[in-house]
Amino acid sequence: PQVPVISLNFSGLEKNPAFRLTVPMMIKLVYAVMYGDLLMLLYNQCRPYEINKGDTDKMLDKWQNRLAKLFEKNKFTNTTAHYRAILDDFASIERSDVKKPKVGIVGEIYVKYSPLANNDLNEFLISEGCEPNVPGLMDFVLYCAINVVNDASLYDKKTKLTLGYSIGYDVLYKFQKKQIKIIKEHGVFTPPHDFEHLRKCAD
Repeated sequence: PQVPVISLNFSGLEKNPAFRLTVPMMIKLVYAVMYGDLLMLLYNQCRPYEINKGDTDKMLDKWQNRLAKLFEKNKFTNTTAHYRAILDDFASIERSDVKKPKVGIVGEIYVKYSPLANNDLNEFLISEGCEPNVPGLMDFVLYCAINVVNDASLYDKKTKLTLGYSIGYDVLYKFQKKQIKIIKEHGVFTPPHDFEHLRKCAD
């Protein structure tokens, strides 16, 4: 109990005595999630089809390093230009047009993304001739935000917190819509599904 636990959660599981999330940090976090989702999406659509082995990993390294520098200099907010540059670079990777089965990876949030927790499932699927399809982290964030709003509506317990989550959801959803629009306009890669579309499918 004397050891502080650093836990990124919004449900009060840990009070994080050793770690405070500031507003500038939260803004950076949202942008980081959007860039990370885009890199993961493009990586999984290029790596199984690359002609020259290692091209996709090199491109991923290049953009991880470049984005890290942009974040250090606080020059990460021009997403339109950065998204297009990332899309152009990944589109330049020589790829085969062989059709491969797409396999979705879903489940518990940590296990879904962590190679340590899922026995490097992404890499295994690629080695088996598949194209992994992993939903973005922003989908999970949107799900968590709208869940609070839905619960408040179902149980008729709306509070200021509910309003905060509702506004947060609307802002984050706009971030996702913008990214999807740019990927569609670029025309080379398959964009992620619109979260509101997925909600309607569930309904």
